[in-house]
Parts: sequence; C-alpha cells; structure tokens
Amino acid sequence: MNSPFLTTPDVAPPADATDVRNWHLASDGQPYRWFVGTERGDGPHVNIWGKQYADGSVERFVESDAGYLRCKLDADGAREHARHLLDAADEIDVLMR
Repeated sequence: MNSPFLTTPDVAPPADATDVRNWHLASDGQPYRWFVGTERGDGPHVNIWGKQYADGSVERFVESDAGYLRCKLDADGAREHARHLLDAADEIDVLMR
C-alpha cells in the first residue's frame, strides 16, 4: 500500500510485466499502476509500458527513448529501430486480443 487512503487491489500483474510499480489513485478515484513490459534495442530503446487498473484491465503503449541524448542513426540503425517499433506494435496487438 502506498497511501493511507488507498487499499491495494489484489490483482495479479500482467503476464508480460517485467516491473510493476505501486498503486496510485487517479483523479476519478480509480486505482491504477504502471508496469514495464518488453524492452528492445541498444541505441534508442523501444519499450512497452502499460497501465493496469484494479479490475485487471490494461492499456499498453510503445515508448521510444534515447535517454537525455539526441540519437543519430545511420540507415541501418534507423531500419533496426523501425523493426523494434513494429515488433513492439505487433506484441501489443497480440496481448490485447
């Protein structure tokens, strides 16, 4: 429990979650927590993040992150990054079925 006003829901993390954060209360009073899914890439990283609700439902997002640095890619690097993005999108499609 991360707040004296929030009862931690008894919900299993999503099967693809590699890291699950603490529960929070949204402005509408609904509990939610963030989770991290698959991570890809060595240069700019492509990660799947998600938001899980107390009823077990989830939303998933693709995040492309090069940290605080601007990342310059040559043509091969751009193709690899594009492949990681497409793979992440495909994974979300499968998980959300």
